[in-house]
Amino acid sequence: MIVTRSFLYKMILVLVTIFLFFVDYNNCSYQLICIFTLTDLFLCGIILWKQGCVTLDNPIFWFWSITVLFSLGQNIAYLFITDTSLVSSTLLVGYKYSISDMCRGSIFTIQALNMMTLGLLWPLKQELNDFPEVDLEYKKNERTTALAAYYFGTVVLIMAAIPQILYVRAELLQFFSAGYGLNASEQLSGLVLRLHYLFVPALLSRYVGKVFLNKKTYLETAIILIQVLLFLAMGDRGTGLGLLVTYIWLRASTDKSFKIRKYIIPITLVVLAIPIVKYYRIAYTSNQGGALSSAINYVISNNPIIDILLETGGTQNIIIMTMARTATTGLAYGLAYLDFFIKMIPSFFGVEQNYGTLAKWVIGTTGYQTQGYSIWGEAYLNFGQMGIPFMFLIGLAFRLLLNNNGKSRVLSLLRVGISLSFFCDIARRSISEFGYNFLYDIVIPVVVIYLISDFLRKRAEKDE
Repeated sequence: MIVTRSFLYKMILVLVTIFLFFVDYNNCSYQLICIFTLTDLFLCGIILWKQGCVTLDNPIFWFWSITVLFSLGQNIAYLFITDTSLVSSTLLVGYKYSISDMCRGSIFTIQALNMMTLGLLWPLKQELNDFPEVDLEYKKNERTTALAAYYFGTVVLIMAAIPQILYVRAELLQFFSAGYGLNASEQLSGLVLRLHYLFVPALLSRYVGKVFLNKKTYLETAIILIQVLLFLAMGDRGTGLGLLVTYIWLRASTDKSFKIRKYIIPITLVVLAIPIVKYYRIAYTSNQGGALSSAINYVISNNPIIDILLETGGTQNIIIMTMARTATTGLAYGLAYLDFFIKMIPSFFGVEQNYGTLAKWVIGTTGYQTQGYSIWGEAYLNFGQMGIPFMFLIGLAFRLLLNNNGKSRVLSLLRVGISLSFFCDIARRSISEFGYNFLYDIVIPVVVIYLISDFLRKRAEKDE
């Protein structure tokens, strides 16, 4: 067995994770933990780079980067803040939680992220983008699959357009009237919500289909970017950024002339929209005049990078709360993951799960609804400290779904693209809530497109 540098770096990461179990968070400096966060992320970055994952056409790079942003953004921002009192309500330190609470939450997050990173980098038989040798028969089959994706995307996109508009409208009204909390979308019918969830998979299917049919994608690109802005406007940062990076990944994977520098300005504007939306809503709900201009001026006059890191990287709140509550309520021992499978069962069967997801558990035990649920808090709720090694299995599951290989490049890009658009938001939510999307928005669309392509292929063979 040849020991590679990549293997040695992974062993160092394992040792670092084990070492953190012995750190006394009660007598530790939060600033020191934040410095250690950068060191740990640098080590993870080296491992990603050694395995060739630090490229724009690699979905693991995008997923890992967004997950880090949502999970440890506050730790990074803290190192560059000179006056913490100005952002105490967002930073949490000295406002809601003690230094020891923040250290404990940060340590657990770093450990869980390390193990998930190792799972994400687990070697598979095929490397990314390792597709079959191209021949005339393969090109013919790919064109048929692309045609099926285009047909599916077009039909479902038309069906889901009105439900998507209703959903966005409900969320915008909720966000700018009452802020975060019970989603206004829960007032919509089940059919409307189901079709709303299919909007993005249908949009991506139509986009990929047109790319492989050598058709212009101006309309799909415009719709994607509008959706990104709408999701950010309603405060849904995870879905907005997830859709944006998915689009960039698809462009990088299918366009040989793709240059990221062409998108630097649009990306910068989109990212700056995150803190602007926050301060605009504050000014708007306070009936202040010139809400938009005051929000823009505030962000520009302060440090927008810090604002972005603070706004996105707040998932440790729920981890700290979960650690405190489970001390009295006890752990779920895996029960809180059951909703992943139960959500696949149609609601008319009346199947319910008593323990519920992390969100249900928090609402049931505290009454709070605005805690920024996270996969790390969910792991602790289920297994406590054993949730750290469990995240290796979660990373491995993500690795399998983000593995961009297969007999059909069209279906591979669709599967990975739809998965990536959902996964980029999962750090701020919970895996148990993802079961519905996994079956109805990833598996079923890909299977349906495959069946349509198989039908078209057989019909073409009969005509010949």
